[in-house]
Amino acid sequence: LFSRSFMNPVNAYDGPLPGEALTEKGLTLQIAKGEESAISFSLQPGNDLGFIDLEVTDLVSAARSKGAKNALPASVIQSGWLDYRITRVNDEGSLYSVAARYWHPTPAPAATGVTRTFWLRVAAPADLQPGTYTGAVHVKPQWGNPSVIPLTVTVLPFSIDPITDVAVGPWGSTIALPWLNNEPEAETWKLRMFEKSLD
Repeated sequence: LFSRSFMNPVNAYDGPLPGEALTEKGLTLQIAKGEESAISFSLQPGNDLGFIDLEVTDLVSAARSKGAKNALPASVIQSGWLDYRITRVNDEGSLYSVAARYWHPTPAPAATGVTRTFWLRVAAPADLQPGTYTGAVHVKPQWGNPSVIPLTVTVLPFSIDPITDVAVGPWGSTIALPWLNNEPEAETWKLRMFEKSLD
């Protein structure tokens, strides 16, 4: 088991780099009230584990405030895994690679020798009391010994301002295509692709 920043995706046969092995501290996440964020970890199998499931416990706070919610229920944490897809590396399509691409709910299907990366999507309720919440992630392979990873979520004492008007999608809001711009049929097709990328 190891944890790597999602900015440096784990590939299909990766193992932990120095400093990435999980410690007794386990997984940690900071999140604002009402925010959704994610934390990830990976499992490099030493043998065939079959399918791999996760179970997340309720997270509880040591602080007690009258009338405030003092638990982060497991129901607001979605556990999922990332699959690997062939992906184009350069614009003209002469070079391809394999990379983690899509999130699916657990359990992750069996894949002998393949490193599995799991994402926990945490949605903190807007009325949650700020503080530190602790629980655990139970990693349950079909074959082999289960593991328990401590999980700590720190809820910050503020909410992020809601944003209602922001461009979302691929960087630049489009997927560039190497077609000529002066052909009406190509322009119509590119516009349809642009609309799909925005969707």
